[in-house]
Amino acid sequence: MNVDTSCPWPVHPQSADFGGHRIWVIPLTLEEHPGVAVRCSLSLNRDEAARLLYRFLSVLAWREQHGIAVAHQSGGGRPHMVGLNRKYGFSICESFDFTELICPEDEDTRIALALMREARSLNHYGYAFLSFWRVLELAFPVPRRRVTWMEKALPRLTGHGVAEALDSIRVDGEQDVSRHLFESGRCAVAHAGKKPIVNPDGPSDARRLYRELPLVREMAVLAIEERFGISTPQTEYRKHLYELRGWKGLLGADLIQRLVSGEGVRSAEEVDLPEIHVRLRKSPP
Repeated sequence: MNVDTSCPWPVHPQSADFGGHRIWVIPLTLEEHPGVAVRCSLSLNRDEAARLLYRFLSVLAWREQHGIAVAHQSGGGRPHMVGLNRKYGFSICESFDFTELICPEDEDTRIALALMREARSLNHYGYAFLSFWRVLELAFPVPRRRVTWMEKALPRLTGHGVAEALDSIRVDGEQDVSRHLFESGRCAVAHAGKKPIVNPDGPSDARRLYRELPLVREMAVLAIEERFGISTPQTEYRKHLYELRGWKGLLGADLIQRLVSGEGVRSAEEVDLPEIHVRLRKSPP
């Protein structure tokens, strides 16, 4: 799969284990699109391979917090990357950090991450708004529970553009922000049978959706964290999950529970740890 993305993309090949298969990251070059690839086998036909790559891109887009759109698909004896039709606008990095790479098994979680990747990839504010809103509908299928959660979530939102969006809505005299977002955003984009309607020719509609997009985007992120249990990199860093996760498997659930409760290690208790090497990431042990 050739991708078109605003995500900083590596300039060196990489690979990662994902869903029981080895995924290859194809670097960005001056002449060709970047992308991802997987080797098909007797246990992985073409459709299953495509589904696996889409899921990988959705997880990667969540971790990198960028949209990743698929520009072209192909197959054959080796990955074929299509030529670039533009020379600028790409960002590069040395490599992705796959230390905390997840592979969700729950189908709703997979769909939520896919919708986030799609929404972040769209350059149309209205359709991006609608894709973010679909995450909220997936997380809270019952409208009344969704509204209740939104009312509690709005004051907790952070991120670029959130405060400005809330201020602009209240300046316009709207007191019920969640209702305003539903009627003037979600419904106005999805339907054309009743007003309000988002007019593609109306610059004021485009400006308003652009201004209010951070609210529904950050609510979608929060919903994925709270309803589906998928932490953002910022949450992992704040809770030190990236430091603790590897030790939990070594120490065992029983000892972990006692450490958290304050009981601690029992007298003469020993933990059998493997030989441990300390290194900087991307460097030898």
